[in-house]
Amino acid sequence: MKKVILFSFIYLFVAELNGQAKKPEIMLVPSDKYCNQNGYVSTVENMGSSKVVMDYNKLFLNDTKFPVALAQISKEFQDRGFPLQKLENVLKKLESENAETDLLVSKSGESVSISPIDRLKKVAKADIIIEIDMSISSSWDGARCDITMFAVDAYTAKSIASITGQSPLGDPNNVGLLVRGAILAKVDDFQNQLTSHFEQMLLKGREISLKVKLYDSAPFTLEDEFVYPNLGVNERDEVIAIVNAWMRKNCVGGVFNMNDASENFISFSNVRIPLYTENNNGVKVATDAYSWSKDLQKVFQGEPFNTKAKRYVRGLGEVWIIIGE
Repeated sequence: MKKVILFSFIYLFVAELNGQAKKPEIMLVPSDKYCNQNGYVSTVENMGSSKVVMDYNKLFLNDTKFPVALAQISKEFQDRGFPLQKLENVLKKLESENAETDLLVSKSGESVSISPIDRLKKVAKADIIIEIDMSISSSWDGARCDITMFAVDAYTAKSIASITGQSPLGDPNNVGLLVRGAILAKVDDFQNQLTSHFEQMLLKGREISLKVKLYDSAPFTLEDEFVYPNLGVNERDEVIAIVNAWMRKNCVGGVFNMNDASENFISFSNVRIPLYTENNNGVKVATDAYSWSKDLQKVFQGEPFNTKAKRYVRGLGEVWIIIGE
């Protein structure tokens, strides 16, 4: 009898932990449309050309309504058990880490462009980004709020879910209540879609992309042949084949697509990596493209290749391994 009670307790405890783990971490951001329409944009120089980017700091300094809407929507998610990365906190972290650098440049002059939104995602490390568009229209008998929310995978930018809602007429000075009225009828279904997407990632792995490239100084091409027994390549085979063997071993379910390959370039998409890995202290931490690809970098740094290899990231979901230099 005691064994049955103990088993039941353990089962319930594990089920509770699993239930908590199935909630994705999210970050709410103003949509590009909202920022453009309200002038919350800035121009940055990138490799000699100008680019318009969303300026969230300008929004928080000048907008009196959107931060209230953001707080209300955040509460709706938090009340339903979703962990949140608050945009204001992430922006402060970006500043403290001096993450506004536009380019990572190698000694040989090779560069990898990183957009501001990619830097934001990299610091936040949320699973899902929710873009919010909002407008409030007033008339003699009150005000209505129109809200549209788009959820995208933070690693792939692929669409997950969207909703549009309109509030009943209400007090134009109570923005929080107007926002709640606009989303209340649809927010549960919206959140269920987010949870379903995350549960699929738990089963199938997180999707990223990977590129392997060579500098001119690389001591071999990707079509040169080596023996690599650690991956079961006991006879001489091309570097491309060795990388594919590593991918089959390290992707969740061995799932990935090789889109293109040549003597100096390999491109992979739909690369499935585990959501979590254990750090040196035995604590489970979220896995991103950069951390997951470290072992592949080590392959090129060790026998039989013995060459330099560097990793460059674009956001959370894309990593380049560049050999040589």
